[in-house]
Amino acid sequence: PSAITLAGTIETTDATIDLGSSTGGALSGPVSVSLAANTTLDSGTADLTLTGNIDGAYTLDLNSTGVTTLNAGIGTTSELTALTTNAGGSTVLGGSTMSFSGALTFNDTVTTTTSTTLTAGSITTNSTVNAGTNALTLVTDSLALGGNVSGTSTLTIKPETADATMGIAGGAGTLNLDGTELGYLQDGFSRVYFGDSNTGALTLGNGVALTLNDSTTLTSGSTIDIAGDTSISGDDLQIDAASPGTVSSILSGTGDFALIGTSEMTLSAANTF
Repeated sequence: PSAITLAGTIETTDATIDLGSSTGGALSGPVSVSLAANTTLDSGTADLTLTGNIDGAYTLDLNSTGVTTLNAGIGTTSELTALTTNAGGSTVLGGSTMSFSGALTFNDTVTTTTSTTLTAGSITTNSTVNAGTNALTLVTDSLALGGNVSGTSTLTIKPETADATMGIAGGAGTLNLDGTELGYLQDGFSRVYFGDSNTGALTLGNGVALTLNDSTTLTSGSTIDIAGDTSISGDDLQIDAASPGTVSSILSGTGDFALIGTSEMTLSAANTF
């Protein structure tokens, strides 16, 4: 067939579910998948593979304690309302664009095999995420990290909604990463980007010392304020903001502090950096 339509619960007793791949027999692919209702795929301890694009404004639950592989785009034509993987296995993402109107929840370990952009109303990881050599972009207004995030290319975290505020390591913001979650971002990324030109006010820190392990760029279409003592351990900390901001804390470390674009910052603390 040229497409597969799924609805309801499809399960096996520890037997592989393989839809749309070259090893799928009559369903050789890649074959796109359309959801016609909320859908659960359950392969028990066996692997679960979807090779083609997945679309449809419904939820998709993927349950496998083997390897769950998503080899193409998700929600590129019609966003899924939510996607959840169960704990105990692993998930491999091979699609470059995956988009959800609601919650994206990974309860198992995640690896990517290509540069990947995940866009969702909320993104939750309850284990590790390993991007390898691939760029990883997370676009959401609500992010909850439950394990280490690693890679050697770029990591971008930015709000989905224009003008949404962003807080990092205690800073206030709609999209918020607390100090523990900042610590989950492992040293090794070529650069970490927080925010973009559509982001509202961005605040880094809130009176507690923090360390930026990798080269970091903070971007805002409004103001950027640094309110926690910050050690710059990467090559630099770049500030790109549309309106003047304030450094009310101490900057230290081996990296540079750089203003790019039309950015202006007021150093109100006793900085000798």
